[in-house]
Amino acid sequence: MKTNPIITQVKRMVLYALTLSVLTGTIANGQQAKKQTTKTTKTTKKKTATKKKGLTRQQKGALIGAGAGAVAGAIIGKKSGRAGVGAIIGAAVGGTAGALIALYMDKQAEELRDKLRDAGATIERIGEDEVRITFKSGVLFAYNSTELTGASQQNIGEMDAVLKKYGQTDIYVSGHTDNTGSDAYNQGLSERRARSVTGYMAQNGVETARLKESGYGESQPIATNQTPAGRDRNRRVEVSVKANNKVRRAAERGDLDELKVLTGVELQ
Repeated sequence: MKTNPIITQVKRMVLYALTLSVLTGTIANGQQAKKQTTKTTKTTKKKTATKKKGLTRQQKGALIGAGAGAVAGAIIGKKSGRAGVGAIIGAAVGGTAGALIALYMDKQAEELRDKLRDAGATIERIGEDEVRITFKSGVLFAYNSTELTGASQQNIGEMDAVLKKYGQTDIYVSGHTDNTGSDAYNQGLSERRARSVTGYMAQNGVETARLKESGYGESQPIATNQTPAGRDRNRRVEVSVKANNKVRRAAERGDLDELKVLTGVELQ
């Protein structure tokens, strides 16, 4: 039977955590014990850091979830007199939960890249539970306009089809400008453009409860405003898609069954 690389990473992390727990709990309180504990901790951290290099987002999600799960499991296990066993179980559950969320977001990012291939949009995976879609304002709006062009409506419609398919996310739409014009004008323009996007998304059937909008004017540049190319990059609308609270709470509880139902994904 083929070994799942994500589960393998979880097992490795559990082994390191258990080894460190045993060493820390059995070494005496003398000065030499302190030195040995410090040395062991540094060595373990170094090995763990080495293992993290080159991991996929799903594997990183598994390791992060495993760490959180181990802590929670140890606390629960301590109350029942079986802290070591609790840590192992918690790490396995937490690791799987983190990997499921990462896979859920990876699948969305992949479909968005496919749908928006010719839309002039940039799709990024941020952290383990976020996808960010960035549209240049020139792609969505005419100069100084807040009305979406016909082409941009089609592109947003393609994006919305994916977002409706993956309903367990919150969507944050933010407008940004360059520094041409007054602060007040740019702030208002960014807010109106963000509102235009969320309004059209709602028309397309994206639940309004999932939509949050904001405008930042010229306050969050991603490039220099001293060149035309830089100002062009700064004029943009960002759509950040993040796992919602239902998914997060299920992961925190270690409820894998609910998490699978919510996300519709399973580790193979």
